[in-house]
Amino acid sequence: MDCRAVRDALLEADLAELRGAGDSTLSRHLAACSACRAAAARILEDQAALLAALQAPAPRREIAWAIGAARAEAGRRSARRRAWQRWVPLAAAAGLGAIIWIARREPQHPSAARVEPISPPGLMVEAPAGRNVAVLETGNPDIVVIWFF
Repeated sequence: MDCRAVRDALLEADLAELRGAGDSTLSRHLAACSACRAAAARILEDQAALLAALQAPAPRREIAWAIGAARAEAGRRSARRRAWQRWVPLAAAAGLGAIIWIARREPQHPSAARVEPISPPGLMVEAPAGRNVAVLETGNPDIVVIWFF
């Protein structure tokens, strides 16, 4: 086994092989090559440091900080929700009032024709499931508006 192949195999090797134990081609190469043995030793050191960091208990101060941050975020979300709860009904009422005002308003121009929903003869429109359709006649008899909503 050459050094390049060994360095590729180091990350997948068993920890015992990295220590040089066993009778595999990898462990025999590590016993003979100091550069590859040093690379294996670095991997073993990093593995030990990672294991120690994972086993160390988390400081209580960080847990308390995380809980406080979560509570603060929940408070901000609650405040935003209360603001929406205050303004949404008012905006909805204003929008509904505007729709009613527009619907009840008479055309201002004498030549403006009011558009009424119709069902032109010979025209059959079917809406997709869960949807509605409106057929509107325009001032031009050749144009019919089909509105899916």
